[in-house]
Amino acid sequence: MDKELRILILEDAPSDAELLERELRKGEIPFSSKLVETREGFLKELIDFAPDVILSDYKLPQFDGMAALELTKELSPIIPFIIVTGSMNEETAVECMKAGAVDYVIKDHLVRIVPAVKRALELKKIREEKTKLEEALWNSAREWRTTFDAVNYGISLLDSERKIIRCNKAFAELLGKPFSEIIGRNCCQVINTPTPTLPHRGGGNFGSPSISPPLAGGGWGEGDKKANSYTMNLSTVNQEYLKVVRLCTCRKLVSGQPQSYNWVIVGLILLPIR
Repeated sequence: MDKELRILILEDAPSDAELLERELRKGEIPFSSKLVETREGFLKELIDFAPDVILSDYKLPQFDGMAALELTKELSPIIPFIIVTGSMNEETAVECMKAGAVDYVIKDHLVRIVPAVKRALELKKIREEKTKLEEALWNSAREWRTTFDAVNYGISLLDSERKIIRCNKAFAELLGKPFSEIIGRNCCQVINTPTPTLPHRGGGNFGSPSISPPLAGGGWGEGDKKANSYTMNLSTVNQEYLKVVRLCTCRKLVSGQPQSYNWVIVGLILLPIR
């Protein structure tokens, strides 16, 4: 262990604190320490000294280890806390561990203090790495949400049953529906309604068609399980509306038979979540 540890010792008996420090040196742990015995002193050094580990007696004349543990959890929860006491029954030991102490050491068995400190530092390292990972994930999720909601293209995310589990504002605006009528519904049911008229490049419009699944029977078809889209001729679509197309084909009944057309509802992106 190359780094010098900062160890805060909460103890009212200086001789007991010296025994602790002696055992740590015997274990070849480089450290500097601060000795306190009151609540005020503990709070001051918890902030100013910024210890790597805390060794605390269970009972003191003006303070106690459990109260110190609660303060540590409130102000610096990442710092490992070890109870060092003259005696402790099993029930009290369990109480300390449940409260958040990483270990406890009986003063008559100070030989355990070195492995207890090393174990506490390993736990601290794991906590720090977990905290960093959670922060990174949170930041990534926040950035994703910001981007997802800010893009001008309508986007929805689907589960394995083609139900919409999330969509952005542009998607809802494009369909003219509130989120409550979109989230949790099958994507085909959501978009299989009259849609805004799309102008033809050569003039006129396509009417207000509805969107059906790519197969006449209402299913998605084997070829659509992975791509979730069909290649379509976009030459007749006004470029003003040509954003990103990832949708099923649009159909219109002609003499009672479904016929595919060369137009699409654009700006809808349906992404399956697997």
